[in-house]
Amino acid sequence: MKFAFLIYPEDGTDIDAKFRSAMNDWFDHLQNLGVFILQQPFYPPGAANTVSLVDGIPTMAPNPVSDEAFVVSGIEFVDVADMKAAVELAKRHPAVTFDIGKIEIRQAWNLFDTDL
Repeated sequence: MKFAFLIYPEDGTDIDAKFRSAMNDWFDHLQNLGVFILQQPFYPPGAANTVSLVDGIPTMAPNPVSDEAFVVSGIEFVDVADMKAAVELAKRHPAVTFDIGKIEIRQAWNLFDTDL
């Protein structure tokens, strides 16, 4: 089963060299386990644009959808047996072990799966 780890660091979290090294080790670990699919960090929310329909016209606003203290800073996809395995894996994630934020785990849904 495929799962997304949405990474939510606390606002203002400093990503130092030690954490970056731990993240590199984390991705090596996921690859060695054979569960790694994809990872991608994001630019800060100030670099975001939002597109929505306003009065029937697609319109861009120069800001993120949310101005919450916790914003998604990256995403990782893994392929593990079930949600329990995903949770156990996320418990060892550097964002958790360095206590810099939270990880939301979501099972990936296959839009084209006919066995729903």
